[in-house]
Amino acid sequence: MIDFIMIKPVNLLQCLFIFLGIFGTLLLWGQKRLQGVAALLLYYSVLMLLNLLEELNITKPLFFITPALTLLLGPILYFMSRQLVGIYFQANWRVACHITPTLMALPFTHHTQVVIAIATISQLIYIYQSKKLLNKYNWSIFNTRSDAENLQLCWLNYTLMMLAFIFIIDLVRLNVRSLTSEVVYYHWYFIDLALIFCILCFMVLRLSRQSQLNGQAEPPAISDTVHLHKTLEELNNSELAQKLFDEIHQAVMADSLYLQAKLSVNDICARTQIKTKDISWAINTATNKNFNDYVNELRVKEVQKQLSARRSSQYTLLDIAFNAGFNSKSAFNSAFKRFTNMTPSAYAKLHTRGE
Repeated sequence: MIDFIMIKPVNLLQCLFIFLGIFGTLLLWGQKRLQGVAALLLYYSVLMLLNLLEELNITKPLFFITPALTLLLGPILYFMSRQLVGIYFQANWRVACHITPTLMALPFTHHTQVVIAIATISQLIYIYQSKKLLNKYNWSIFNTRSDAENLQLCWLNYTLMMLAFIFIIDLVRLNVRSLTSEVVYYHWYFIDLALIFCILCFMVLRLSRQSQLNGQAEPPAISDTVHLHKTLEELNNSELAQKLFDEIHQAVMADSLYLQAKLSVNDICARTQIKTKDISWAINTATNKNFNDYVNELRVKEVQKQLSARRSSQYTLLDIAFNAGFNSKSAFNSAFKRFTNMTPSAYAKLHTRGE
């Protein structure tokens, strides 16, 4: 029977991890792009369960594997990032390569500090690769989507940086254990776990509010980003870019395509038969703007036009913004201030007639 006096606050926190992992996995696993997040939550649930059993001295005399499991965290973070940007999991020999270090470390878990030091280096490398992937994704959506603000994953970049900082601090904690008291050591451990728990809760909350991620049928292809860089280098032809842009702009204005809330380069491709990569390249080269800025500037001009012509208060400022194609207040305010150097409300007071 377990002596309940031995249970410490950190063990209660581990129980919260287990609950969050199980609940989050059940909540997110059915959503394809969020399966990587579910895998991360499940990983922490299993890790904390094993930590709890080891610290209560239930399984430690039999087996001690948690140090080796820390080598799985880096690959899971990278897998999560790939899933979120729409590069889906495929079981092959490369996946086995990411798991192999964990299996190789199992016989050496009694060298805890060495194994965790290697795991920390591994985690930092995977986080770096994840950040590179996320940067490409964010660059890509701003060149292919007019609703990029709702799809970007900048918050995940910051989250990964915070995790990297915590992993480094935790490695320091392990290496100065002989220099600190047990009280300081376990308080430090509790704070590290509490921070990670808060980060995981933030991720679940942030993703639940960013429902567009799972609703987007076709995420921007990261490979298109690389191809676009090649196009910019190989087709540095301003005349061709201007000619293509004129055709694109004419189609956008003729059909008022910019009023579509989720306009993408695919929509313009369907209208003009110009390849998506050429649309992005032409807009970049001819206007020195990405696709998102090009469309949002047209929307801002539409809002300005409607405000100047408005003679009654039938529509609110936000109604006009939504009618112009914006699908969130924050995206509207940000774009309007960027292109006019004024807030929408300040502009409305100066330019609205007949109020």
